Amino acid sequence: MNPLKKEIPATLAEHIDGIQSYNLIISIADTLQIKPDPLPSWWKEKEIQYIQQK
Repeated sequence: MNPLKKEIPATLAEHIDGIQSYNLIISIADTLQIKPDPLPSWWKEKEIQYIQQK
């Protein structure tokens, strides 16, 4: 799956493995300066974690 033999970033590896990336959703919402409607059940917890990492 990696023909160039380069390291695959962990965030991309999550997508390859089919794991949902909460950071992607939060990043898009942050970039667009909006909140999803309706808010996913995990939104507030992940949003707080994301803000603390900045």
